[in-house]
Amino acid sequence: MNSKSKYTDHSFRLAEQLNTKDTRFIYELIQNADDNHYLDGVEPFLEFTLQEEYLKIESNEVGFSPDNIAAISKVGRSTKGSKRGFIGEKGIGFKSVFRVARKVHIQSEPYSFAFIYDDDDSGLGMVTPLNEPYLPIRDGVQTQMILHFRDRRTREQVLDEFLHHLPLTILLFLKQLKRVTLDIKVPEHASQRISYSVLPTDSSPTKNRVIIRKVDGNSSSDYEFWVKKQQVYDMPPHSARKNISQAEVVLAFPLLDEVPVIESQWISAYLPMRKETFKVRLRIILLASC
Repeated sequence: MNSKSKYTDHSFRLAEQLNTKDTRFIYELIQNADDNHYLDGVEPFLEFTLQEEYLKIESNEVGFSPDNIAAISKVGRSTKGSKRGFIGEKGIGFKSVFRVARKVHIQSEPYSFAFIYDDDDSGLGMVTPLNEPYLPIRDGVQTQMILHFRDRRTREQVLDEFLHHLPLTILLFLKQLKRVTLDIKVPEHASQRISYSVLPTDSSPTKNRVIIRKVDGNSSSDYEFWVKKQQVYDMPPHSARKNISQAEVVLAFPLLDEVPVIESQWISAYLPMRKETFKVRLRIILLASC
């Protein structure tokens, strides 16, 4: 098999995977934003703007490098290597956006390019960047992506995910991202702007407090969690996590006026998987300073 036919074969198998697997592209984009590089002193943020025909994603990460361009244009390649925390979705990665998009325009100085994918092509459109005219970018944004929807149904799926399934607790399991904003501007729903942000708290070992603030229009609510993190070592080999033998396990207990909230909570393995209820015996030892 020559290199060209091999490349086409990889693209075809990628297209098959996208047509048969729910890749939860929104969470892939959130995790990718958390893995990006940011300037010192900058509060990392990610903002989604849902319009009638497209979804715009804005970030203040430092911007694309030539290696990023090469990685996003190939199947199964990443600049993250074996970095802990990266979602290894069988080489799909960023390409999961084509679950809902027919065209993706990426703009990150000095680059502006697009991928175009149709169901009846071999998948080459997902790995072939095309030059695209520059569009205006607002101040503070370094990278902008515009996902042009395939049809109204895919737009409605994204709207439903934003309104009913995206858990605010996702910020508890990220390392850098401190703010995620959803700006909804579609005909079938009243305009709505929702923002989740992590507030600075006393992070001493005896408290481990994290507060997430949800701002929905003019209303604001704070959610407090007691968080415990533990590194797990000597994990058995697995094809989905090559060269990774350790991981961080995070338990987050919601609190209301210092009392644990007993209800089902999201289980996340880099992506929120499902809600579950566990019986946990928790012993907290408070250390008094002398």
